[in-house]
Amino acid sequence: MKVTIDLENLESLVKETTENNIETIIKEQVKKSVNKTIEELAKKEINNAVSSNFQKFVDEYIKNTVIKVGGNSYWDDEEQKEYTVEQYIKKELKDRLESKTLKAKKKGRTSSYSDDFEQVSFEEYINRSFNVDDLIKADLDKFMDGIRKDINKTMKDTFDSSTKNMLSSAVLSILTANDTYRQIENQIKCIADKRA
Repeated sequence: MKVTIDLENLESLVKETTENNIETIIKEQVKKSVNKTIEELAKKEINNAVSSNFQKFVDEYIKNTVIKVGGNSYWDDEEQKEYTVEQYIKKELKDRLESKTLKAKKKGRTSSYSDDFEQVSFEEYINRSFNVDDLIKADLDKFMDGIRKDINKTMKDTFDSSTKNMLSSAVLSILTANDTYRQIENQIKCIADKRA
């Protein structure tokens, strides 16, 4: 039995196959990249459209929705009035600003019953909500620590500079009193005089 293999076209077959494979792979990668970009842009546009439409919906709801306040003779004697949500918010805000009080939860109360709330001034509400002393103390401590560090650095730099100058002057005085230094100084003067 004898087998003969003809390899004349092997180079052209390998070249053609490789080119076809590379072309297919590149097309697939470009297609994936384009699809991914389109998908990201579509998501972004959808999110923008949803946010915009939701904002419009909320704005329209606040401007157009009518609510009824009062009129329940069993609980209160206030006559029933109709407001849009926007009008009611503005009315309540105006009433609060004019009365200079807010409805706040009493200290130590955790439930939501009406007797757990009381009218307090703006100042009292702020004092309850924020411990002003702690806020100021923290900022003041930070500020004072910065000043302390600056003073320490300035003192150290000044001390180092003064010590260096003082030592330099003392060392120079010692050197100038030495015979070897005077000889070197005289030789330098001689060299300088010869150049002139």
